[in-house]
Amino acid sequence: MKPMQKLTALAAVSIAALSTGSVMASTEAQKQAAIDSGLAWLASNQAANGSWCQSGYCAADTAAALLAFTEQSYKPVGWNGQNYSANVTQALGFLLQDAGTVSISNNRGDGKNANISGSGIGYIWGGGEATYVTGLVLPALSRVTAGVNGITPSTVISSSNAAVNGKTYAQVQIS
Repeated sequence: MKPMQKLTALAAVSIAALSTGSVMASTEAQKQAAIDSGLAWLASNQAANGSWCQSGYCAADTAAALLAFTEQSYKPVGWNGQNYSANVTQALGFLLQDAGTVSISNNRGDGKNANISGSGIGYIWGGGEATYVTGLVLPALSRVTAGVNGITPSTVISSSNAAVNGKTYAQVQIS
């Protein structure tokens, strides 16, 4: 193909592409409808024990779902007329029941203190995948304590799990 023919073909393809119309981004209403649909699906697929367990890492899955509910609750439309407070409460109950503890040394040898609270105890989730799972649980707990269902960092936890029972959310998050 000669250079002029290539240029003509390129111009024809470009004109054809432009004349078919541009791709439109989703409207705000479409985005909100997708979010509402996702939250409704999560609510209807929550297990009786308060968890979601799709990946085999139930605490991680539950934390991700909890984060979806809490993040949306802070938006201007909130839960858009739905009340997911019971789902949030059940998810929190599952995560708090699933919490474990680990000893943390106050002296790492590098002068840094890994145990901010000084208790010598840290909280973990996820057993063999604790770094991954705990890394999802703690942000979810942090967002919940910004006021969802009236929970604040100073709210005292009531749980049958002795590891967290009687502690505040802040104590669990900081340790």
